[in-house]
Amino acid sequence: MKEYKMMNNVMIPMKDDVKLAMDIYFPEGDSESYPVILERTPYGKREANDYDIDNPKGQASSRQKIASFYNKHGYVVIFQDCRGRYDSEGVFIKYFNEASDGQDTIQWIRRQPWCNGKVGIMGFSYTSHAAMALGCLLSEGIDCMFIDSGGFSNAYFSGIRQGGAFELKQLIWAFLQAQVSPAAVQDPIITESLKSEDIFAWMDRMPLKRSHSLLRNFPEYEDIAFSFWEKGTYGAYWKQLGINTSEYYDRFIDTPIFLISGWYDPYVKTILENYEAFSKRHQNPVYLMMGPWTHNNRAMTIAGDVDFSAEALIHTGYANSYQELKLAWFDKFLKGKDVLPEDGKKVKIFIMGGGSGKKNDNGTISHGGHWFSADSWPLPNTIFVSYYFHANGSLSDKKSTLSESFIEYTFDPKNPVPSIGGTITSGEPIMRGGAYDQKESDRFFGSRKPYLPLEARDDIVVFQTSILDEDKVIAGPIKARLWISSDCKDTDFTIKLIDVYPISESYPQGFAMNITDGIMRVRYRNSFEKPELMVPGEIYEVVVEAFSTANLFKKGHRIRIDISSSNYPHFDVNHNTGDPEGKGQVMLKAKNRLYVDKEHASYVDLPIVNSL
Repeated sequence: MKEYKMMNNVMIPMKDDVKLAMDIYFPEGDSESYPVILERTPYGKREANDYDIDNPKGQASSRQKIASFYNKHGYVVIFQDCRGRYDSEGVFIKYFNEASDGQDTIQWIRRQPWCNGKVGIMGFSYTSHAAMALGCLLSEGIDCMFIDSGGFSNAYFSGIRQGGAFELKQLIWAFLQAQVSPAAVQDPIITESLKSEDIFAWMDRMPLKRSHSLLRNFPEYEDIAFSFWEKGTYGAYWKQLGINTSEYYDRFIDTPIFLISGWYDPYVKTILENYEAFSKRHQNPVYLMMGPWTHNNRAMTIAGDVDFSAEALIHTGYANSYQELKLAWFDKFLKGKDVLPEDGKKVKIFIMGGGSGKKNDNGTISHGGHWFSADSWPLPNTIFVSYYFHANGSLSDKKSTLSESFIEYTFDPKNPVPSIGGTITSGEPIMRGGAYDQKESDRFFGSRKPYLPLEARDDIVVFQTSILDEDKVIAGPIKARLWISSDCKDTDFTIKLIDVYPISESYPQGFAMNITDGIMRVRYRNSFEKPELMVPGEIYEVVVEAFSTANLFKKGHRIRIDISSSNYPHFDVNHNTGDPEGKGQVMLKAKNRLYVDKEHASYVDLPIVNSL
């Protein structure tokens, strides 16, 4: 095999005779066969890859450079274009062909003379979705997996929808990917049509509908987004291979799996749920690593406007670099080398917080943080403490003594609360993920002059603790139980956990840092399979879940919970009419009430870690 290093555009048949394209990179050496590392991607098997950057100031790595790294260590590396993307044949249907096509690909690889029978899978984001879909279908044939920020546990609950609401990143993703689809590449008129669309104007025009959206001239990709949007009820569609691993946990291949993501990544819930499921069911090792990162930024110390210090870099967790971490994983389970850095713990969690709070030269706040190793997630010594909401805006572990009390606000779907950071990806240029001071500005879509703090809005209800007299670590899932009513048939309720910095020389108005958030569409309060509209004026209990997190609230800070009814454009806006998802055109203002009395004690359960 020394006579060649690479095979370009190798076309291999799937079971329906559609051929998919792959590039195969070979190591130099005298061996006739090698272990193989596979990645299946919709983003182009030869396109530059920004998630493998190890240098925060570096440029995106070429596929050739990535392959060369593993070739030098004795691996064959394969990048394959997903069906209907770039050089592969067929029609691209987002997510749903990946299990079957992956299975056919693995079987083909294992028949080749240059494969020694050992195959590892690596993935990030969509390529992790493709890898996990394959794992649901196979009982053997994969010797280990490295899954980064993807691999839906259940896309209905995180990744496509959340709490019944639709994540609008799916619409923006479809718009951006349509521009590099085979049809657009072959027809410059289509490309120019898409690029001429004013995405900001379209997102401001909400509500959108099929045939009347920024993708109206490209129905193949419009259908991708609107199919997810319109199917609001949980059922057979959402249980399909490709978007739901949880339905297949009991048959998922038992193979070593490394799971990694960040607290400001949209796949927090996915990674943690998959970890908990596999660690209980599998005999093979399952590792977990959660950093303070946004999607694909493990080589950065910054997420949004917040700096987590040099400790945030991956080398302080497990390995000297991201690539070396993956290499160590493959070396251990594809070659049997005992090279994986070990401290006896399989869980590494980055606890955010503890920094000086000063403004850095680059304008970010020094929030700090540190790594913590554990045997499991949630962390040991965690207790859930109920913090109650009070009419005066306080948040405490004491229940209200009032016999009747509520807070009312008007939610206008034509003036939704703007998304300022959070677990967002694929949202540029409309929205961005990460941690920010919760203050409107021209950087955030939907913000309006004079750009006041979000707490100044009359449709956000703010509750906060007294000034903390000691450090408090909150690490785990966040869940609020709210007693609510509305004068409409349906509405949304949102929660946001915030770390409130005191005023300082660096920040004379303080700094309100978003930690995590969640949303709940009230029609799904009792069941995601059988929605029930409200009777206006009646009181209901709803549960709103935010993604898990890990943050040290420093002495002198406050813990704050914001409650509202929108978070746009992260999520679609509820029209308050009860109309079918993604189709209604009428919007109503809703008068929403949050009850905070002794009979209807609304509260949030916070996971407090007593000792680390």
